[in-house]
Amino acid sequence: MINRKILALPLTLALSATMTATLAPAALADRQDGIEKIEDVVEVFDEIMADRNTRIPQSLIDSSAGIAVIPDLAQGGFIVGGKRGNGLLVMRQPDGSWSNPAFLTLTGGSIGLQVGGKSSDVILLFRDRDDIDDLMEGNFEFGVSASGTAGPVGETALDSTATFADILSYSRSSGLFGGVALEGGDLDFDDDRNEDFYDRKNITPDQIFRGTNLDAPDTVQDLWSMLGQYSTASSRSSSSGSGSGSGSNASPSRSTARSGLTCNQDSQTKNIGPLSNVRAAKNAARQRIEEACGGLSVYQAEFAMHGPVSDSPYVTNSNGSWTFTFSGGTPGWESRNSTPEVLSVVTVFPNGDVVIDSLD
Repeated sequence: MINRKILALPLTLALSATMTATLAPAALADRQDGIEKIEDVVEVFDEIMADRNTRIPQSLIDSSAGIAVIPDLAQGGFIVGGKRGNGLLVMRQPDGSWSNPAFLTLTGGSIGLQVGGKSSDVILLFRDRDDIDDLMEGNFEFGVSASGTAGPVGETALDSTATFADILSYSRSSGLFGGVALEGGDLDFDDDRNEDFYDRKNITPDQIFRGTNLDAPDTVQDLWSMLGQYSTASSRSSSSGSGSGSGSNASPSRSTARSGLTCNQDSQTKNIGPLSNVRAAKNAARQRIEEACGGLSVYQAEFAMHGPVSDSPYVTNSNGSWTFTFSGGTPGWESRNSTPEVLSVVTVFPNGDVVIDSLD
């Protein structure tokens, strides 16, 4: 008599082996798509940064909380005209290094004016972590959550009085590269591609950005290496204050010099218009010191001032203002584990008054 239980096990193993043999090539192919996308990103970013006349200023990259690159974005009449592009986003880590890449898609919207060519390469610099958090929570849309503002290019030192939006956008089409405005369009994470690339079901962008033991191909190292060439990045292997009346206790004008970094404290209050929340106040405080210390070419605030509001060094005062106490130095100082060169205390009022309380 034939023992059917004995036959059942080999049959099950045979079916399992057949299914594995069938699925494995598909899984490898899915991961290969991600590998090729990273290779495209490395090539595009490297080509753009190689031209000293059109490269993105390193100080902007150093002060960015995240970088998104969408290569070969299909286009209609506009650079992005109801089309879809695939790319990736890396986020700045607390130690200054870049995170694992998370794949994303850009759909719809328009970038700049009509240009020739059938596709474009798009780069987005996220200067504030809060926008990345909005993206992870599915609450991000250009023109609603934020606008992509044309970013500066070239090696010329940035104007110290210039202020920049939280997202700077660039595009290259038909050999031309420059900062362009981005309005409309949805930026979303590509969950399927992230699952395939990291070989983990239901992996989230937050897990990707924070993960240290992910099963990622060696091409990620190539991405980090390339970014390290154009930014001051580490290798991968709350203060108290009290508010005062608007400008009433502003200190006299003076200069603070540390290791070649000179910051000028203006006794006059600067008003930037009404502010509705602490997130806007944080950006205003940071940009005020960036201006006072000569611009992003020579000064960079600590990472906490580019991160989530919950991690920002501030207190809310009884009069409704916010006081921020934060360090800064020459670009890349925190990544190099250098001692901060400047300690700033800035109070921001809901009416838009921004006052430098101290600058030492």
